[in-house]
Amino acid sequence: MKKEFVVAIALLLFTALNASCDDPSRKLAVYESSITVYGDRIPLEERQATLTPAPIIVITRDDIESSGAATIQQLLSDIPGVAVHDITGNPVERTIDLRGFPEGTSVSCFLDGVRLNNIEDNSVRWDVVPLSQIERIEIYSGALAPLYGGGAIGGVVNIVTKKGAGLPRIDLTAGLGSFGGVTERLSFSGSLGNWDLVSAFGTDRSEGYRENDGHRLDDWIVRATYNFGEGDSLSLLAKYEGGAISAPGALTEKEMNEDRRQSPYNLYDGTRGRHRLFAATYNRRFGESVNLVVEGFSRNHDRDTLTTGRYMTGFLTTGEEDLAGGIFQIDGRKPFGKGVFEWAFSGEAANGSYDASGWYTDFYGNKQMIATRTSTGQDTAGGYIRLGYTLSRFRMDAGYRVDEAKYDYRDILFPSNDEKRTFREGTTRLSVSFLKSESESFFLAFSEGYRIPGVIELFAYPGFYSNPDLEPTRVNDFEAGYKYFGDNLKANVTLYKMFLREETVFVLTDPAHFIGQNMNIGKSEREGIEGSISLFLPGNFDLSLNANIRNCEATAGPYDGMAVPMVPESSFSLGLDWKGGRFGAGSRLGYVGPQYLSNDLSNEREKLSSYYAASLSASYKNGPVTVELQADNIFDRKYSTRGITNGFTDYFSPARPFGMRLLVTYSW
Repeated sequence: MKKEFVVAIALLLFTALNASCDDPSRKLAVYESSITVYGDRIPLEERQATLTPAPIIVITRDDIESSGAATIQQLLSDIPGVAVHDITGNPVERTIDLRGFPEGTSVSCFLDGVRLNNIEDNSVRWDVVPLSQIERIEIYSGALAPLYGGGAIGGVVNIVTKKGAGLPRIDLTAGLGSFGGVTERLSFSGSLGNWDLVSAFGTDRSEGYRENDGHRLDDWIVRATYNFGEGDSLSLLAKYEGGAISAPGALTEKEMNEDRRQSPYNLYDGTRGRHRLFAATYNRRFGESVNLVVEGFSRNHDRDTLTTGRYMTGFLTTGEEDLAGGIFQIDGRKPFGKGVFEWAFSGEAANGSYDASGWYTDFYGNKQMIATRTSTGQDTAGGYIRLGYTLSRFRMDAGYRVDEAKYDYRDILFPSNDEKRTFREGTTRLSVSFLKSESESFFLAFSEGYRIPGVIELFAYPGFYSNPDLEPTRVNDFEAGYKYFGDNLKANVTLYKMFLREETVFVLTDPAHFIGQNMNIGKSEREGIEGSISLFLPGNFDLSLNANIRNCEATAGPYDGMAVPMVPESSFSLGLDWKGGRFGAGSRLGYVGPQYLSNDLSNEREKLSSYYAASLSASYKNGPVTVELQADNIFDRKYSTRGITNGFTDYFSPARPFGMRLLVTYSW
């Protein structure tokens, strides 16, 4: 880790020297990207990022529009510590994880307070939230279970949708892109009396770059907020997403050299599904310092997935997930002594079910014989208390949370595999911040986290992937960070070390047929440095650098000393944006270092090669018309974002070549 600390010291000195040139009395309020909502699952008010004792990145609506990104995964790929992988071969279904967790199951994701993680494996389907519906995204790295519950051992992604306040407005968007891409969208937003309304309806489709690589996504969202008075409102949200996504699968190195566009063994694979979400949120402010919010929600997700692979047979999984629950949170602040005392309480409960069936099929997906039929019930409950005290130069925060999750699994077909498991966890977070000024701070933090095993890991396939004796993964996370938000410079740097117990990994027991079992591997560690710098230059230019260096390895058990697969030791992104009146332009260059292939816990196979990719974007606004142009992989690099091995043969997911997208929006 010597090089990490050298980089850390260099970044700290650089930011400190630049900070010394600015007036420390300048306010944060003028910098939207420095504003965050920390510790509030349902956002209520904006707070200064320097008061947040955690590594955070806030992506505003302006950031989303200037990025030119087409998906959440593409947008977040520039964030320090984010790992993005193509598991199915289709970029729409890419996974996202933080802090060196490679499988996309160690991040908790929330949409306006509603958890989006699937019951079966804690994964997230990012395609259910189009970027056009998002007002801002908050990304918190590290273990945050004391505030957000289980699953958040790598971090949290908190998505806040548009609220619709302001003058009534209609936007009509049409777009064309490479590989048969077509985008169509109609949206309305605005205030009518005491109502704030926002709605959007759209479709996005593509034929794809490879064989069986297309998708069609249809979505709509309607939010209506009635404002009873200052700080007193009721919001109703209804959201739908449906469509079909093809899965071209992975190729051997020989197949990629022959034709990267082919998908000879997965011509019919893919997923079809629908996602529905309803939520009602009541917010009430008492006086000037106390806020109460209560939310009830219901979420339904049904999905069919066909997988054929290389054996000319198929397996179809059909599943339906229902989740309903409620949340309340109350927070306040009050002058106390020479400082300000803050407090927050939150409680939540949810009931969910997941009913699934598995069918043996032919190569085309036609059902031949049922293989499995299961039903899972899940009951969860949790709550936390958070306390904070701020003086002129120091801030202290403490939080504690308790959670309980109960699984009731039923295997309907003989032989039965009925199981029950109950998990109870308590987690703590402690931090102290030194507030050098309103725009500059240092923090030290300790936080615990955990992830309980999912249904698939525990029960679904006895002797094949599953293991009913799995224990939760626990983590102790130690962090030290620095933040600065000045007129011409914004920077944050975090050093961290995470100690994990009972990390769950997939271990191949029959490599030739990709058969194995999930196991707790004992102890493991993650350590590194992650940071970002944004420099405002003359001429309306903005230069940004995001980077991370990390080391992730097992420290006990049969894989002691081995690196965790599919975790690059380093990555960075460099961006340059310009705005000049009606015109805007941006460029991005991203690099991802070499990494061991998935399943290569012994670190014996050749690493997945490092790669870099660059993109360009441009925009033009003239009256009611906005034109946006995005070009990806402009150097047409041939690389793979994911590799997997069975110990004998390696398989890769080829990235897309050069491609373009044009969007035209008319507003009135």
